[in-house]
Amino acid sequence: MRLFTITGPPASGKTTTSRMIAESFHRCALIEGDVIYDMIVSGQEQPWLSESQVNMAFKNITDITLNFLFNGFDVVLDWIVMPDQVESMVKSINMKDLKVYYIVLMASPNTLKFRDRTRNGSLLKRIEILHREFAETAPEQHMIYCDNLDSSTVVKSVLENPGRFEMAFR
Repeated sequence: MRLFTITGPPASGKTTTSRMIAESFHRCALIEGDVIYDMIVSGQEQPWLSESQVNMAFKNITDITLNFLFNGFDVVLDWIVMPDQVESMVKSINMKDLKVYYIVLMASPNTLKFRDRTRNGSLLKRIEILHREFAETAPEQHMIYCDNLDSSTVVKSVLENPGRFEMAFR
């Protein structure tokens, strides 16, 4: 079984890339972290302001991921996920022979802000913060710089060389 985590700052192309990768497999589930987080209908806080709600969402994502993996599906996770969060999730899943791939889509802050403005322009400050956080915490070999790449090229890069993105755990 395989778990692909497609992450990066807002407007980096996570959703499009994740869907295309999931559609390329025979049996695959696509888990959109925003959908899980948005299950909170009343009392939801911004993720960067509520560690408890983010932790609850990760617990739900982990449980759903385990269910799909246990039933023979590969999983593609689309959400803002840091390396230590993937490691924690994988430890909770505790599945032998699970291959875990961590792909960080990155672009310059200016590119990300431009893309965000074409959607709704609401995450400009978060883009800067998350861009810096990924640059500081994500291993370089897991990055795909996608300023000038279309989604098909990004997907091809992941599918043709998944070993580049494989995470090793102790």
